[in-house]
Amino acid sequence: FQPEEKAAYEASLKYYRDMNNVVNTAYGDGVKKGIKQGIKQGIKQGIEKGLEKGKAEGKEEATIDLILKAHQEGLSLKTISLLTDKPVAAIQQILKDNNL
Repeated sequence: FQPEEKAAYEASLKYYRDMNNVVNTAYGDGVKKGIKQGIKQGIKQGIEKGLEKGKAEGKEEATIDLILKAHQEGLSLKTISLLTDKPVAAIQQILKDNNL
């Protein structure tokens, strides 16, 4: 190479390496940001699902308590079914599971 050609080549090579480093840094930053955002979103969704599940379980426990108390008070299975929106067979199973 002539000195001018060598200088142009080295300048071009430096520019290429600089741009490659910019792209690699941006990519790495983007990946880190994406992972952080994904974790944050996953935690949020996990909390929401956990709350929904907890509410559903609490509601089910309250319904079972109502069934047991209504049965102890002598209400018929049909009446308990109307109060709880549970089929008679499900009520019978709950009573059986609770030794009643």
